[in-house]
Amino acid sequence: MLDKFKEYIKLNYSNLTYYYRVREFLKEVSLENISEETIQKFILTKKETKAIETINLYIKALKVFLKFLKKDIELPKLFKPIEKVPDYIDLDYFEKQIIPVVECIFKNPLRTKAVLYFMFYTGLRRNELYTIKRKDIDLKEREVKIYAQKVKTEEVRFFPQKIADLIKTYFSVEPEINNAFNLFKNTVTNIFKTLKPHFKDIKLRPGLFRHSYATYLFEQGAGALDLQKFLGHKNIQSTLKYTNRNKTVMKKKYDEFTKRKR
Repeated sequence: MLDKFKEYIKLNYSNLTYYYRVREFLKEVSLENISEETIQKFILTKKETKAIETINLYIKALKVFLKFLKKDIELPKLFKPIEKVPDYIDLDYFEKQIIPVVECIFKNPLRTKAVLYFMFYTGLRRNELYTIKRKDIDLKEREVKIYAQKVKTEEVRFFPQKIADLIKTYFSVEPEINNAFNLFKNTVTNIFKTLKPHFKDIKLRPGLFRHSYATYLFEQGAGALDLQKFLGHKNIQSTLKYTNRNKTVMKKKYDEFTKRKR
């Protein structure tokens, strides 16, 4: 049954996240015992240790699984997640703290630096990095074409000249094998796992770089509509979390407003 469900997910969804959640569920609840009661018990148990976002993912995955099984079972409603202010690192921290460590601990620091700088200045999601070929990167125009899976559209991201120079150097010493940065399935994950023990004061992860990219642009003066385009958000509400509660920019604007009254 799981093998058939896996094929179903491959045909109808962009990744196997739902499959893995259902597989986890079936380790605790047998196929014959699936009911409203057993599902509720499973969700309540997970709620004790998992984040709200993860609980909602279980519920969504089970909804897909029940549809696949053609079973009509009422599921718990999705929980409303707590909106958190996105954390981020600034450019100074990235270049003066993270990059020196990269240069010391990686066997191929040039590629690692190219990947991290590219993430910081383009805001690309981890999965998007794996799809990029070198033909998609125009170093002269300082832009890269990507296919954004979340919104199902082809988009363009830009980067500064210093990143174009860094990428050009990396490309000159390592030919393309499987994608632009020769990334394998877990390469990006492993980069962050290797760095994490050296930065216990921050929650170092790929998503942090996307948050940092958005915050960097906002602090440079980009408005919400600009950020929406740069981040590839379909819904402006996804963008506003970077603008409405950015303490640094809010304080700067507050100081500007109050100075006028003095």
